[in-house]
Amino acid sequence: MARGSLFELKDHLGVALEENYMNLDAYNLKIKNIENVVKKLNGYIKYLQTQKSKK
Repeated sequence: MARGSLFELKDHLGVALEENYMNLDAYNLKIKNIENVVKKLNGYIKYLQTQKSKK
C-alpha cells in the first residue's frame, strides 16, 4: 500500500510540473526524496520478511 502511494505521489508531482505549479528543481528534489523513501521502505519490508521466515 505505501509503495503504491509513493508512486501515485510521483505521478501527481509530474502533473504539477506539467501544469507549472512547481519548477523542475523542486520536482527533481521531491522525486529524489521519494525514491530514497522507496529504497528504505523496500529494505524494511525485506527485513520484516526475513524476520518472519526465521520464526
